[in-house]
Amino acid sequence: TVAGASTGDFRFTELDGFAVAGIAAGGEVALTAVAGAITQTAGLTAGSLVVNATGAGGAVTLGGPGNNVTTVAGASTGDFRFTEIDGFAVAGINAGGEVALTAVVGAITQTAAITAGSLIANATGAGGSVTLGGPGNSVFSVAGAAASDFRFRNAGGFTVDGISAGTVVLEALGGAITQTPTGAITAGTLDVTVAGPGGVALANAPNDVSLLFANANNVAFTDINGFTVGGINAGGVVTLQATSGGIDQIGPISAGMCRKYGATGPVIRGSGVPCDVRRVEPYSVYPEFDFDIPHYPEG
Repeated sequence: TVAGASTGDFRFTELDGFAVAGIAAGGEVALTAVAGAITQTAGLTAGSLVVNATGAGGAVTLGGPGNNVTTVAGASTGDFRFTEIDGFAVAGINAGGEVALTAVVGAITQTAAITAGSLIANATGAGGSVTLGGPGNSVFSVAGAAASDFRFRNAGGFTVDGISAGTVVLEALGGAITQTPTGAITAGTLDVTVAGPGGVALANAPNDVSLLFANANNVAFTDINGFTVGGINAGGVVTLQATSGGIDQIGPISAGMCRKYGATGPVIRGSGVPCDVRRVEPYSVYPEFDFDIPHYPEG
C-alpha cells in the first residue's frame, strides 16, 4: 500500500501492483505500476491524477467514493475504472479493456481522447451530464447514464450497450452506429449522426425516446412507444417502427430523401425544392401560364 500527502505533486512508481491507502496532494498525483494492478482502500485528493498500469496484469481500479480530482488520465493493459465525488475531466485514457467512469455528482467532460474496448460513463447525481465529444475517441461500445445530457462522439462506428439520459447525442465520424439486443436507449430526445456512407441501426432493442433526430445514409429505428420525428436527413433508406403508439413529425424530410423517393407536390416543395409538375412536365393549359413555384427554402 501507499499513502501520504504533499503540498505540491505526489509521484510514486512500484514494481508490482499496489493499493492506495489515501493520498492528498495540492498538485498532481502520478502513480505507476510496472506490472500488476493499482487499487485503493481510501480516497485520493489532488488537482490532477495520472495512473499507469501497462505491464502484465495491468489494471486500474480506483472506485473509492472519496476521490476528488479535477482531471484524470492514464493507461492500463486491462480495465481502467475511476469514481469521483464531483465532476471531472478526462485528460486522455488508453485501456486494453473497459473504461468505466463515474461522477457521483457533477459532469464528466474531456480534454483528450479515450481509447478502449468499451466505455461506460455514469453521471446520475445532481448536475450530472456526460460530454465526451472529442473526435479522437476510439471505442467499440458505449453505455451509461446521465441526469441530463449524454453526448458522445467516436472516430469510427460503435455499438450502444444501453444509455439512459434526458438527451442523448451520438456521433460517429465513420462506420455505423448499432446496438445490442439489450442496449436500449431511453431519453426524451435522441440525436444521432453518422458521417460518410455508414448508417444508424437502432432497431433491435426496446428503445424509449420521445423525439428523434437522425443524420446518416441509412436510418433504422424502433421504439416501444410512439415517438415524434424532429428531423431526418438520409441519402438512403429510412425505416421507422413503433411497437405501440404512433409516429408523427414536426421536422422536415430532407430534399435528398424527396428526390430519392420521387416525392412531388407540397412534400418536396416543403423540403426546399422548387419542383412543380405543372412546370416540369406541363399538361392541360399550364404551359400558357407563368407563375412562381411556392416552396420553403429552409427545408
